[in-house]
Amino acid sequence: MDELEFQFFDLLKKHDFWYEMSDDHLVWRKGCNEREEIGRWLKDYPSLMWIWDRFCRAMNNSRAPLSLEELRRD
Repeated sequence: MDELEFQFFDLLKKHDFWYEMSDDHLVWRKGCNEREEIGRWLKDYPSLMWIWDRFCRAMNNSRAPLSLEELRRD
């Protein structure tokens, strides 16, 4: 499971969490596609939900997590 967790974390690190605020349609579309991909991962692997929850909480606090271990400590 660790490899899946690392892959999912990497997907989240690359995702533009603020894509909805973009005036650029290409940026917005890319963000939508990434968000759909994240949703598919969560549907296929519900055990990864803790990563999503903690990553989103960190992003809402304007603090992008640097590692999966950082999320584990939160």
